[in-house]
Amino acid sequence: MKRESDSISEHDIGSKYFCRFLFSGEAKNLKLVIEESTIGGDWKLFVNNVEIKKWVRQRFFDCNNKVADVSYAIKEGSTPTLNIIKIETRGLEHGLKEVPYLCGVFTCEYRYSHNSFPFLKGATGNVLLENLLPWDIIGYPTFSGTATYEREFELTEAQELYLDLGRVEDIADVKLDGSQIKILPWPPYACCLGKVSSGKHHLNIAVTNATANRTRAARLTAGLLGPVKLFRM
Repeated sequence: MKRESDSISEHDIGSKYFCRFLFSGEAKNLKLVIEESTIGGDWKLFVNNVEIKKWVRQRFFDCNNKVADVSYAIKEGSTPTLNIIKIETRGLEHGLKEVPYLCGVFTCEYRYSHNSFPFLKGATGNVLLENLLPWDIIGYPTFSGTATYEREFELTEAQELYLDLGRVEDIADVKLDGSQIKILPWPPYACCLGKVSSGKHHLNIAVTNATANRTRAARLTAGLLGPVKLFRM
């Protein structure tokens, strides 16, 4: 639902708002989040014609939020299925004033640019990447937080190793076999791993981006972008 001006007078008998999206996969812990001032007048909100009534006050973005679980009302399945959110308003100063947010563990993409409904897919939180891509490209355009990248490698003999992560947006925490090596808050995103013994090893890179990406829906570039290179010293 786009944030737009609404020319509604107090004499209007009521207004309806619709948001349509396609959903596939399993709907888990999907919540609608609204500000107290999001909807004026008397209102009702429906997901696929199921009225959502159990709103609770919860600090989600700030202390003025009301949150409701809508997972049970989402139409899910193996193929993209149409879902419709409808808001009905009436009475004095009725109308939609701000944008409601659908929050949860899912990816979102516009396969045909913004001329189409968004495609949402329930996600487990684990993503197998063939290439390093920004988070907005893989379906998390407004995510703020930490994502962990993992990779195993094997050495035939002990070696001094140097790790170069390339480009990172914004902070990287490097761990080897569960032990922290270094936190890299700015370029160059590179560090010495020290002398690493022969055998299999587990490399863990935790990348954290700015909170503005969520609070402002800023679509800021985020993630481990590489190229990642491991050098023998």
